[in-house]
Amino acid sequence: MKIEDALFIMEFFKWCSILNFTAMIFFAILYAVLSDSIYNIHKKLGFYNGSKEDHKCLMFESFGTWKIIAIVINVMPYFALRIIFG
Repeated sequence: MKIEDALFIMEFFKWCSILNFTAMIFFAILYAVLSDSIYNIHKKLGFYNGSKEDHKCLMFESFGTWKIIAIVINVMPYFALRIIFG
């Protein structure tokens, strides 16, 4: 692999990480401000039929899963390439 290719891939993973965590922050703020509205929309559209407390737990689990996936798929390869190619 040429160094130019590695630098391109590193930039790709860096921007994927930045975009993922920016989206996470945006949706976390959105959920913090509009949690009742989001619950009502999900309930009305038939996406969720449980209680409000269970919906809150599900949303936090989803954010946690998203964070772990973003770290494993975006952040770890970026740092691995940084270690390999400096």
